[in-house]
Amino acid sequence: MSYCQLTDLQNVMLNDTLIALTDDEGLGQVNTDRINECIAEGDSLIDGYCGARYVVPFSQAPVVVRSISVALAIHNLYARRGWKRSPRCTRTVTRTPCSGLRTYQTAR
Repeated sequence: MSYCQLTDLQNVMLNDTLIALTDDEGLGQVNTDRINECIAEGDSLIDGYCGARYVVPFSQAPVVVRSISVALAIHNLYARRGWKRSPRCTRTVTRTPCSGLRTYQTAR
């Protein structure tokens, strides 16, 4: 089970942006398969960090894990387009989760 869903991304991104980031075919709609791939990629990173200390995947993920999953999915959506400069808020958000994940990995 994914740590976030399309609806979580829709809560923080405009639908037009999601279409621009996923609609390679020009159909004018969000490609949910691509969304799910980007979510899964981020969730794998979360599991990689957290697996050093916790049993993963989480059966019931903490709220912070959902937030990190959303941030990583957004980063992955921009990265798959080859956009080296995603919006400032996205760059800031993706740095923070990785630092937070390192904290979870080494927490004592």
